[in-house]
Amino acid sequence: MPNLTRGEELHALRSWLWFGSDGLIRRKQEEDQSESARCLTLLTSAVLL
Repeated sequence: MPNLTRGEELHALRSWLWFGSDGLIRRKQEEDQSESARCLTLLTSAVLL
């Protein structure tokens, strides 16, 4: 398997963490989408620490 850049590795981690909904944010309201994105960012940060 070829070496991945850090950005690709981060994307792969976020996709793995966001396993529900096939990695897509399926919220209709912009506020709900933002909340989901913030939660994913918080979870990603926690894993990286």
